[in-house]
Amino acid sequence: MVNANMWSVGFLFVAPLLVTAQDSSRLSPEAVLKKVHTRYTELVSYHFEHTLVLEEAAKSGDKSKEIANISLTTASEKLKSGPGVNGGWNEQNSRDQLPFELKRMRLEAKAGKSGFLLASNGDANWAYNPKSQEYIESRGRAALGPTAATMFMSLHLQPMAKYFDGSFKSVTLLVDEDLKIAEVSKRCYVLSGHIEPAVVVLPPGIKPKGEFPKTNPLQRVFGLYFLAHIHQLVEESRFMYLPKEDVKPKLTMWVDQKVFTVWQSKFSETVSSAGEGGEKNEQTELSATHRFSRADINNDIPEEVFQFAPPKGAQKVDQFSGASEKAK
Repeated sequence: MVNANMWSVGFLFVAPLLVTAQDSSRLSPEAVLKKVHTRYTELVSYHFEHTLVLEEAAKSGDKSKEIANISLTTASEKLKSGPGVNGGWNEQNSRDQLPFELKRMRLEAKAGKSGFLLASNGDANWAYNPKSQEYIESRGRAALGPTAATMFMSLHLQPMAKYFDGSFKSVTLLVDEDLKIAEVSKRCYVLSGHIEPAVVVLPPGIKPKGEFPKTNPLQRVFGLYFLAHIHQLVEESRFMYLPKEDVKPKLTMWVDQKVFTVWQSKFSETVSSAGEGGEKNEQTELSATHRFSRADINNDIPEEVFQFAPPKGAQKVDQFSGASEKAK
């Protein structure tokens, strides 16, 4: 008979072998990122329900205060037929961008009483401002001007771009974690590193004036705050934050170990803050937590996702009033 001491001695020899076997099967950070890149640049459709929570703290490690909690719906799908089919979508894929089709999409943001919506089913286009209860419906043309539409689109797409656009650097793997998504537990790789914002390249002959940013501010936490602020999704009377060019934003990302969908990220950055008079205050730690409750990728999207049914009391207009122009 084998006694307990012999079992103990045997386990001491076998345990290191088990650990080595587990470690050897674990993907490297580079391999995980490559699979995430493949996941998001081979899309034919997606429907995301996600939240973006912005917080500030006087300094790193201090208790944070929530300054914005934004619910987002982001959906689009590749055209199956018609003029321009596949062109723009394939081009965006090739550029390591999240592909987006203006003729088949839904972009919606909600934060308290504020929010905005853009939708298109391929025949009709809608823009809706819940704060003023006004909506625009059009056929054959966009419901919103290109500048305003692009800025609203950036609020949805910019948080996801850093997952696969190559800006995530010095990445290491932390201890695996379980996230509960819609009551289902998802085992996740946890990656940590920093973002290197791209250098801003101006058109030939254009010279920057004043303190023009050297790197793309929209790739920073500051950029997310700016996008939320201009859409009135942030608390009123907030400080204006100023990015620091010498700071590399930190990123932690939770990646599904089975399908390599990103379910959560924590983005943080040290910024300067300025009061209403423009005076600079002490440094502030600004963070953005991005979490998904739904990520339907490459599945059929129900037609109603791309439709807009005006709520009771909503007024159809040709263009938004001055109040709604501020809100969008």
